[in-house]
Amino acid sequence: MGAAPTYCALFSLLVATNLALSFHRATDDSCSEFHVDQTQCQPYLSLNGETTKPPLLVVSLDGFRSDYLGRLAETSKTNGLLRLARCGVKAASMIPVFPTVTLPNHYSIVTGLYPESHGIVAHEFYDPELGRNFSLPAAGFSFSDSNLLDPVWWIGEPIWYTIKRQGKKSAAFFWPGSYIDDSVRRPDYWLPYDGKVPFQQRISQVIDWLQLPQPKRPSFIGLYLEEPDGSGHNNGPLSPLVDEQIQNVDHQIELLLNSMSANGLLGCVDIIILSDHGMASVPLDENVVKLEDMVKDIRSSAYCFDCAEGLTPTLLPVDDSQRERDRIASNVECRNEDVRIYDKWDFPRRHHYADSRRISSLLFDLSIQWRVIVGTEDYLPGGHGWDNIYPDMAALFVAQGPSFRHDGATVDSFYNIELYNLMCLLADVEPAPNNGTWGALHHLLAKTPPELPDGKDFVAAYILDYPLNSQGQRVHYIDDQKRRRVCDLLSGNNDPRRNLGFNLTDSYAKQLVVLHVPWGLPGTNKSGVKVLVSSDFVIGFNVQDGIPSWVSYTVSKSIIESNDSLIPSWRADPRLRVSDVSICDRLKENPQSSSLLLAPLFFPRLSSSLRQSTDAWVETNAIEISPSFEKYWEDIEAMIVQLSANLPGRLNIFVGPVRDSPSPAIFLVVSYCPDPVELLACFENQLNVQSFILPTHLHYSRDCLSTERFLRSHLTTIRDVERASGFNLFQSLLNEAKVQLLRRTILASSLLVDPRPSPIQTFGSMTKSFRKNHAIRLGNPICFSYWIFGLFSVIFTAVLNNLNAAV
Repeated sequence: MGAAPTYCALFSLLVATNLALSFHRATDDSCSEFHVDQTQCQPYLSLNGETTKPPLLVVSLDGFRSDYLGRLAETSKTNGLLRLARCGVKAASMIPVFPTVTLPNHYSIVTGLYPESHGIVAHEFYDPELGRNFSLPAAGFSFSDSNLLDPVWWIGEPIWYTIKRQGKKSAAFFWPGSYIDDSVRRPDYWLPYDGKVPFQQRISQVIDWLQLPQPKRPSFIGLYLEEPDGSGHNNGPLSPLVDEQIQNVDHQIELLLNSMSANGLLGCVDIIILSDHGMASVPLDENVVKLEDMVKDIRSSAYCFDCAEGLTPTLLPVDDSQRERDRIASNVECRNEDVRIYDKWDFPRRHHYADSRRISSLLFDLSIQWRVIVGTEDYLPGGHGWDNIYPDMAALFVAQGPSFRHDGATVDSFYNIELYNLMCLLADVEPAPNNGTWGALHHLLAKTPPELPDGKDFVAAYILDYPLNSQGQRVHYIDDQKRRRVCDLLSGNNDPRRNLGFNLTDSYAKQLVVLHVPWGLPGTNKSGVKVLVSSDFVIGFNVQDGIPSWVSYTVSKSIIESNDSLIPSWRADPRLRVSDVSICDRLKENPQSSSLLLAPLFFPRLSSSLRQSTDAWVETNAIEISPSFEKYWEDIEAMIVQLSANLPGRLNIFVGPVRDSPSPAIFLVVSYCPDPVELLACFENQLNVQSFILPTHLHYSRDCLSTERFLRSHLTTIRDVERASGFNLFQSLLNEAKVQLLRRTILASSLLVDPRPSPIQTFGSMTKSFRKNHAIRLGNPICFSYWIFGLFSVIFTAVLNNLNAAV
């Protein structure tokens, strides 16, 4: 009973702390040093009578988790990062690439490439073509190991080489990849790695580089600091020693800013402070799976990389055959719901972690804090490497400078591969090919760059000719239909009268296209994709490959008729010509074609009537799947039915096959706007989109993943879907709105499934527990007074913050 006032007092204490911080912010005029009149920078930036772009300084604080910034506000007496964030712009977090470890992420930041593209796929891996191992053990890092410095490992073009190649100067102090044995690709100014060099000495060198005369001054400077990663590993992220290192690196940033101010550089240099990944607590003797307990001969039958610390383990069988991979995986799959094993081609597409010979055949997806080891665990209290969707893996991003916003805004999270294009823009150089999206981070800038090209130079698909005659037969192709190949897969009733639903006028067909493909027909540079229109859905069918490229349909409460009694009865599509390739032509070489399982891309249950549902059982709406995927597809159908029934507006589904890898898949894009009349009236900030790339022939863990976990695992971005499908989506959006859509992360929507993994323990879960066990009764007069005080202090805080922002 006495606990409630205690908790109320704690609450009011937190509010008071927030109030005190607000007073500090309101009275802090330190931003004036940053926001200088650019005429003051003109002498510094002038070259041959012209004003050049400000130099770009990027500082990496290894292992600085995104929420450490909040801890800094509570504990630190220094004023570096918080001052930068207050006077510039920051992100809620920056999402690292997978695996969330140091070298892959540092190299992704400076190349804009995923690890599968830039070659540094992990800290331990094997290259079968080179016949060599790349190894950076978790304990006793040695970035200067001669094997690591071999340029053969480092693929792609880092920002310093992009700048150097285009006639400008660049510099890097210990940034991973900058000191490799390649004099051509190294920066103009660099130093061999030596972790003993004090941070302050590194800061002094950066200041010296910034003060070089203009022809010699680097346009880009990269600086690397090893903390707070080291203390996080050795003590765990919640340790007071980590707080000390957070304050230490913040003190270094403060020294940097003060030195820049003393030398007249502050406000004339663009500054980005970031990190490569976060850090999570690793419980001792808990959440550990010993692989030998599952696969007795694992030591002799496979090479296990990172199986000492066990956070990002991968397996390469000695006999790397499908049979041996299946044998090993069969002993691991479904034994532990927190340990999921994948054939690398089935691994979640959002990680872009398959298309490299350096990536092992068998990969693990581990819940956070879990490890898979062989032998004795190389235990450390803190670790990283897990799925980048976990908040504990999130990285820091803060920026300030003449090119950046000055309003102290916090923007949504973004992926670190987007930084390379931004850095190239700031350095005024043309970027090399990369995996980022040009313009994705332009909202961080004070001035929007010139409008981007619209990127819609694709060949648009077109509608097949109409109509059929009164008997449901195509007038000009009756003889063609008689000659078309019909196989055992298409055993349904081909009575022409069943095809009357396809007898549409041109004008009505075009109305249906607007309804069911509200974001415009997908653009593509592929040939042979033609549009087939039905009352309830539209198909983009590739008549050269005999496969539906996409299906799009819009559903709402008013057009759903649930009919669970529908029996699959596939039949030929009368709209195809005899010269068009059909599913029978495509699968005629498959001896099991008669036993293949076909699934509809448009679900017949969503038809507007029972008669219209027969239109869905045509070959052009069919895709082959595995029996294990069928249960997922049926559950997804039920989820879409339920979702559309619950939402007041319209729901659009865009779906189709993915055939760009050895693992066939289906892409699924669900979009929704609260406007109940039409999707096209939707503002981009209202548009809710969630997308997936779902493997249809999973090798392992087929029977033990719930549909919700399966969907969450295979979330992707719209950009991922575009790359995998070869289609340019949302063509009707203005270019700026399209870029806003492309930069969204998988965390931006929970339309079909909540993207956030179930946490082991979070502040939110602790708060719920607190509320359940210690309910605060407002009837308590003391507690009520605390809440009243809290309410007024929050209001006062908001007023002060607004005044500060205005100033």
